[in-house]
Amino acid sequence: MVIGHGWSVGGCTLRDMGKGPRTRRQQVAAESASAPLLRVGPFFHGGASALEIGDLLVSATRQVPAEQALPHYAARAGMTTNSSSPRASLDPGSTTRSRAVAAWAGLNDRQRLYLATILEFDQAAEADVRAASARWQRTPPAAEWRQVTYDIKAPAALTGYSWVQKVLRERGQHDPGSGSTLKALRHRGLITVTYDHVQTVLGLLPRIRVRLTTLGRAAARHGAGITAPATTPKGLMSFWSVVALVRLYAAGEQGMPDETAYSVPYRDRAPSWNTLLRLRDRRDGSLIDERRHGVMALSSRGRRHWDIHAACYLELYPDLDDELSEQFGITAPEPATVLDVAHSGLANHTAARPRHLLRDTDLLALARVLLAERDHRCWWREFSIDDYERVWHQPVPAAVLAVPDGVVPASLARRPARPEPILERLRGHPGGALVDEHPLPPTLHFSRGGTLVIATPAGREHYATHAEQYRQLYPELDLP
Repeated sequence: MVIGHGWSVGGCTLRDMGKGPRTRRQQVAAESASAPLLRVGPFFHGGASALEIGDLLVSATRQVPAEQALPHYAARAGMTTNSSSPRASLDPGSTTRSRAVAAWAGLNDRQRLYLATILEFDQAAEADVRAASARWQRTPPAAEWRQVTYDIKAPAALTGYSWVQKVLRERGQHDPGSGSTLKALRHRGLITVTYDHVQTVLGLLPRIRVRLTTLGRAAARHGAGITAPATTPKGLMSFWSVVALVRLYAAGEQGMPDETAYSVPYRDRAPSWNTLLRLRDRRDGSLIDERRHGVMALSSRGRRHWDIHAACYLELYPDLDDELSEQFGITAPEPATVLDVAHSGLANHTAARPRHLLRDTDLLALARVLLAERDHRCWWREFSIDDYERVWHQPVPAAVLAVPDGVVPASLARRPARPEPILERLRGHPGGALVDEHPLPPTLHFSRGGTLVIATPAGREHYATHAEQYRQLYPELDLP
């Protein structure tokens, strides 16, 4: 349970104040085993009067100024209220993975257990936040929900132990020496330790919270044998979005009736509208189509997405088939089309982009310019000619007719992205400017003129030379 930020899960006793997010079953068991000294949140269970609630309700968790928050036990340990941690004494030039491996290898068994336990609560909190976000609920910032309460300094007979301490006690590793273990992890840059106070019915009590650093999380994941990426790789989707994609893929061209078709069994209806929005509002284009009113299906882009990334998703989400089978009676289908650019797994998907190739946004911008040149199109020129002939009934100036093929700068990027950085990178390419700007003459409609983005000989040569590499690197982009 997170106190403050409008978050509350059921009732909370003082014994639960220090607990991190675990399963609901464990929370209910803990609450039933202790007297309800305190309830937090908008719902109060039991027969307490309004006056009693007012006396018992604590204020939202609040930070105390640094000069007041340093407890005597923290001062003796040589720590400060500043939660920042020193840098790990590892080679700064090494990769995060190699630094994580070295950090884990440098820990003893007790330190590894503490780090792994903190990771468990960190991942549980992340799962809770993702679930809340999927329900379109407001969530606190990561700097808050990643804080794991390690201890509240009060007699154990009154407050019990935090969930972290309970797990460590079950494993026989919670004793008076725990402070030195936290200090060792902090000194290595694997965790941050925050000392503050929390207001309770017993008054203002000292509290210790810990949070994994990026290096600490990587080290703990390495120790736990977790090889899947910590975050969804760029271009891939979350678990539930993939479930929706697979269901629509399996439904074929006929699609699925939307969620309001209550006469149709749930498993035969399309995913919820919130999930469909995630498939529709992708930066590289929509993955779904509405075949007819109330019937949803995958677009050709959506089917191609699965054909390319099926192996990636099955590796990223090993439980995908189990979830599909249990909930919807299907399994992940084999790609209907075997593509040369299909990825064989995550290693293929996450391959580093060669330095001489463009990032996807810049490549799309260059492709738009080259496509306009290939098709002899220029929106600005065509609009101006039509404007003179049909609106103003005047001869088209020669300067307008002489405008070359190209695109206006605003067409280089999809909103809300800005075209200026893309244009700057294309003009500053190490191999020579790939595009250039051509001045546009003022017209009756565009009194200030403007500029047009056109391809340079270096841009045409660059694309012709690396077109096949780009198709392999960005298989989902529509390239000329």
